[in-house]
Amino acid sequence: MNKNREISADVFILTGEWLDYNGRNILKFIGTTDKIGPVEIIITNNKPVFFVENTAILNPLKKNFLRKETKLQNFDYKPVDAVYLNTQRELAALADSLHESDIKTYESDIDPLRRYLMEKGINSQLKITGVGEQRNSLTRFTNPVIEPCVVSPQFVIASLDIETGTKSNQLYSIAVHVTGKQGEYKKVFMLGEKPKNSPDYISIYDKERELLISFFNWFKEIDPDIIIGWHVIGFDLLFLENKCRGLGISLDIARANGRVLIRQRKPSGHYISLTGRVVIDGPAMLRASFFNFEDFKLETVAQELLGEGKTIDADTKKIEEIERRFREDKISLAEYNLQDAVLVSEIFKKTGLIELSVRRAQISGLLMDQLGMMTAAFDHLYLPKLHQAGFAAPNLKDIYTAGHAPGGYVIEPVPGIYENIVVLDFKSGKKSNLVENRDSIIY
Repeated sequence: MNKNREISADVFILTGEWLDYNGRNILKFIGTTDKIGPVEIIITNNKPVFFVENTAILNPLKKNFLRKETKLQNFDYKPVDAVYLNTQRELAALADSLHESDIKTYESDIDPLRRYLMEKGINSQLKITGVGEQRNSLTRFTNPVIEPCVVSPQFVIASLDIETGTKSNQLYSIAVHVTGKQGEYKKVFMLGEKPKNSPDYISIYDKERELLISFFNWFKEIDPDIIIGWHVIGFDLLFLENKCRGLGISLDIARANGRVLIRQRKPSGHYISLTGRVVIDGPAMLRASFFNFEDFKLETVAQELLGEGKTIDADTKKIEEIERRFREDKISLAEYNLQDAVLVSEIFKKTGLIELSVRRAQISGLLMDQLGMMTAAFDHLYLPKLHQAGFAAPNLKDIYTAGHAPGGYVIEPVPGIYENIVVLDFKSGKKSNLVENRDSIIY
């Protein structure tokens, strides 16, 4: 690619992160395009900002901020000024100092990356125009022209599943089923001796370290946008992270030499921050999308949705059978491992979970790896309108709460035939039997 050529492309943002570096607040987005593949967008001129009343006295000896008058006011109808800083660290330090002096700040708790997106009216999708520079598999843009757009992305999706030794804690195999805009791929990385007549999709390695490094190299070539699986964060990726730590290597699955951060968030389980790729866990996403099953085991969900299941019968002692196959029939174990990955791909396809995640991101403004953060979604949609109305919002911790508000009024259904039905319900514990179409019958 000619690095001096100006390019325009519609981008669907996958992940975003910020850092303070060399006295600047830098934003980094990674997204996918149909035109030029994955892109990295670097913003080096972001200025973190909060507000104070225009009568507030700030320490004049500190020269690290720029104060400007605005047309905004707080909820007490007192004018406020904007305070711009070079880094988010400086913003946090100044805000804390003001709070200690009983000077109230406004919107100092807004993440700089989210503020950047909301102020530009960007809901996970944007059009960039600028000079692109090829960096390995990514095209990097630094401070391009950015504007909102609507894009229907096509992804590369990798369904990942691993098999492990229960007692030995060995990594037996990693299976990946890749689907999406680059076609379909099936691959299994397995530990041990190579069996006779081994299929081409199976690669055998003597040591776990060799297996993992080969997997990471292959994974970078496939370069998926989205990773899916069944308990993929809390089991598969967590196991791989611990295994890599024990072997003295990195869990090298991020884009742009980015971060892989797995943490436990009680009581909701594990979450992951992965530069450049979105990770979606099947059971968690199904629950969040109001699917109900007898249980959320892969076998149960697959049988109900697809009419097929695992290659090890449910009545078989699974752990013992996996151990036996690893010792005696590695091809059969690879098939079992791969079938689990394929089942997850088919479940996501059948239920439209990827499309649903995309639509939620387009509506809420949250990136796909942040869906479910309702306060952040409210801020994204509400704060720009609040500013347009001439107000700055208080910090969350400064909002006085008088107690829980009573729930909404629930109208008892009246049986009959209706031409138009509107269901006003969100995450209710009750199931609704309303059918939303013309000439519907309410039971």
